[in-house]
Amino acid sequence: MIRILLAAYIILGLASCGDTCMKYANTELRPQSFHFGMKEKHMEQVKVKVITGRNKDGKNEAFRTIGFPDLFEAAEVGDTVTKKAGETFIRLIKKDTVLTFKYYCNGQVVY
Repeated sequence: MIRILLAAYIILGLASCGDTCMKYANTELRPQSFHFGMKEKHMEQVKVKVITGRNKDGKNEAFRTIGFPDLFEAAEVGDTVTKKAGETFIRLIKKDTVLTFKYYCNGQVVY
């Protein structure tokens, strides 16, 4: 009986997670727009990977890399991080190349 309840709890948890990341993609990520030079990267207390920097107006910017599994590792100080409103992907501009990172929700790319 305990195994059945535990399995049901896990299935419900995973199903609700899908709704959460899709809701984030559509209500928070898609409307965002930013363009900043990266100054540092760090992890917050809950193990959320954060990239920070300054935009062209000198304002500090921060982006939590949730849903972008490879962005944090690829980003280096001096790179430019950019995202246009209406899109779900992020561009990382390096000295000699531009990398594009797609947003993932439950292992699926969200366009």
